This record gives sequence, structure tokens and C-alpha cells, in this order.
Amino acid sequence: MSSVLQMKVVGTVKVCIQTSGAIGSVTLLARTGYPEYDQQLVEAVRRWQYNPFTVNGRPVPACSAVSFVYSMN
Repeated sequence: MSSVLQMKVVGTVKVCIQTSGAIGSVTLLARTGYPEYDQQLVEAVRRWQYNPFTVNGRPVPACSAVSFVYSMN
């Protein structure tokens, strides 16, 4: 009988989007336990681009949490 070890890694960032759709800020909320990976997550998210969030047709800044969940066998 072989046993398979499955490990789950979760990292969460808070992303704030400007009215232009550009990233305004990225904050690490939950670390993965791998500092280099955490840094790569934050750097990658800073390069994201969104369509602006709108209210009544007008762009407004918005923030949300994004979680990255990885399962490793």
C-alpha cells in the first residue's frame, strides 16, 4: 500500500484597484509559508490590470481579497 502525501498551500492578498483599472496596492494577508513564493505572488499581482469597477456608470476604487490555493502531491 502506498501512501500519498497531499499538501495544500494557501496565500491571500488584498488587491486595491484604482479608477483606471490599474492596481493601486497589494497587501499580503495570509502567507503561504514560503517567503520567496509570497514575494512572487505579490509582484505578479502588481502587474494585473482590470476594467474599472463602476457604480452608476462611474469608475470607483475597489479592494478585494484574492486567495491562491495550491494542492501538491
